[in-house]
Amino acid sequence: MGLTLIQKEAGVFNNMREARVKFIAGSNRIKSTIKNWLLAADLINKKGRLFEINNNGKKIIDNDPHLRKSSTWIAIHLGICFSVRGEPYISLFHQLDSSLMDWIEWKNLCDTIYKYKFHEKYESSTIKYDLEGVRGMFETGGPLFDLGILEIRKNGDGIWLRIGTPKIPDQAIVHALALARHRYFPSRMTIHFSELDEIGFNNFLCMSINDLRNRLRELSRSTAWQQHFSFIEGKDLDSIQFGDRLNPNQTLLQLLQESEDTWL
Repeated sequence: MGLTLIQKEAGVFNNMREARVKFIAGSNRIKSTIKNWLLAADLINKKGRLFEINNNGKKIIDNDPHLRKSSTWIAIHLGICFSVRGEPYISLFHQLDSSLMDWIEWKNLCDTIYKYKFHEKYESSTIKYDLEGVRGMFETGGPLFDLGILEIRKNGDGIWLRIGTPKIPDQAIVHALALARHRYFPSRMTIHFSELDEIGFNNFLCMSINDLRNRLRELSRSTAWQQHFSFIEGKDLDSIQFGDRLNPNQTLLQLLQESEDTWL
């Protein structure tokens, strides 16, 4: 496993011949998949030519060293969604509408994402290649397949996707809120609910915006989460007030330790 190898040897990626043996993988997979996914999920940090496990990675190793729990993979999914290195993973979920639940053809989805976000910086073939790597995480045999986050079907020569209907534990919603606060609203104590919609928050959790509103309202009434956040209903505009305990370090532990498995 990448995390435990890096924990033991910070320079594991510097000698590709040895890395291929230790990871049991080819050079391209090590560089473009293992290392990049760990960085995107904010589980390792790069320091010069070395890589080290950060606090998030240590929490996962301590609580699920073999990566068998669904909560671990939900944490990885959310880590990428709110990461500064999460593209084009983030844009994929931005373009999939969890409210409509419509099937979208893969080719059209790739074209839309490229035109929307990347056409000024990259070749379309580069983005398509990266998006195929993302899709592979959710296909049969991929580590996120059994979470049900994305549904993928093949029809003739075409591939179609849509947001799935997984069971999202309460701890995942609160952790996502903590990550959103840390990434997008670090200096604010209150945000408008509509601002979560703007960053694609509900799509990351595979919920319609109304379902998200209802879940947040219910959670804020629970004594378990009242110190994490408050859902404030207004006549024309709902808002969310962040509490003292809404920080990613704490909510990650709660997700890893308290949530039930939600594998399909």
